Amino acid sequence: MGDDILGGSKVMETQSQQPIPNTARRSLVNELIVRICVSVVTVISLSLIGSDNGFNNIPAFNYLLASVILAFLYSITQSVILGYHLAPCGSNFMQMPFYRYFTSTADLVISLLLLSGSSAAFAITTGANTANTFFAQANGSASLALFSFFIMLPMVAFSFQRILSPY
Repeated sequence: MGDDILGGSKVMETQSQQPIPNTARRSLVNELIVRICVSVVTVISLSLIGSDNGFNNIPAFNYLLASVILAFLYSITQSVILGYHLAPCGSNFMQMPFYRYFTSTADLVISLLLLSGSSAAFAITTGANTANTFFAQANGSASLALFSFFIMLPMVAFSFQRILSPY
């Protein structure tokens, strides 16, 4: 008789089988869209700075290249994890406290790497001849890295929101 009142086996559902609430799903979809935008902008910046061999001689451009590569790889990895989590067969991996703290810290570090990489490249390109296509490409790549930083700012807010109020 106790099984009839409690709903039998429905009480035994695990947390990983429970559906994601609609507000949390909407927030995760927004986060996925922003991460894809960061990936697209960083790959364009990467293609600009990687198209010329002369960038290897200047350390500031190497730093910009490294920060853009790290941001691209991190955004792609997080997009795959988010896509897997949003899929019907996905797990509740994102509910784990370690993942929430790691993501918020990594988002902050990646955004600051993008800011410092673009600042280092702007320091070189500001005093250079802008008619030169080499420095024009470097300036474009640094501008896109700075734009990626501004796109990453909501990601930092989403990550810290997940720490403060997990769904």
